[in-house]
Amino acid sequence: RLNSDGSNDTSFDIGSGFDSQTRTILTQPDGKMLIGGFFTTYQGATHNRLIRLQITTDRDADGLLDTQEDSSPNSGDANQDGTLDSLQNNVTSYINPITNQTTVLQVDSQCSLSNISTKDMSTNTTQDTNYSYPLGLYDFTASCTAPGHTTTFKAYYYSADTTKNYSLRKYNPNTNTYTTIDNATFTTETIANQSVLTASYTITDGSSLDTDGLVNGIIVDPAGPALASTTTTNSTNNTNTPTAPNTGVGLSS
Repeated sequence: RLNSDGSNDTSFDIGSGFDSQTRTILTQPDGKMLIGGFFTTYQGATHNRLIRLQITTDRDADGLLDTQEDSSPNSGDANQDGTLDSLQNNVTSYINPITNQTTVLQVDSQCSLSNISTKDMSTNTTQDTNYSYPLGLYDFTASCTAPGHTTTFKAYYYSADTTKNYSLRKYNPNTNTYTTIDNATFTTETIANQSVLTASYTITDGSSLDTDGLVNGIIVDPAGPALASTTTTNSTNNTNTPTAPNTGVGLSS
């Protein structure tokens, strides 16, 4: 395997390897590789012409395998900043389990990402009854160089419906409450000939947006793009009643 500058990636080590030629390699979304060829053994064990390997290299230590990030759009540079996502610990790209499309999370270079996940709102202890989350709720930990650090966070959503009027909503698992992130902005960018929805805002370590509530250089922030419900439930007869169109004006937290 080669680095982005064409040099040999010395972190990619297959040990003693195969006893004969490999002829084809297919990288799967789960980070595994299917390899076919004329070999009959791998690392001394019998494997006749076909094998599936789990590649465990994570050069940027963000918890996601290089093979996962390198298979993201724009040849592994899904945020189009000129550097592979797998080489930056402040950028991570992965397949969003809610949409089955690529999501990218990014903070500034003074912070590093870990504990990255996206989940369905229904798995939270409390539901946000007035909003839906079609792109899921992302979660991450950003470890920054100094306590009280303020970073600009940005999320990229491939194949999202960019015509919708989203609000960015934060979930606090400590209080089981949802609030709107008022300083968040949504834009549409074109990356690798695809329209990509982006959401960005600033967040300060120890602020109300930092779930751990501590000025300790660590930011924890479950949140996600939300759509206001267009119906309300009548508690008397349990029927749905249309509400005003989702204009985004006057939405409360």
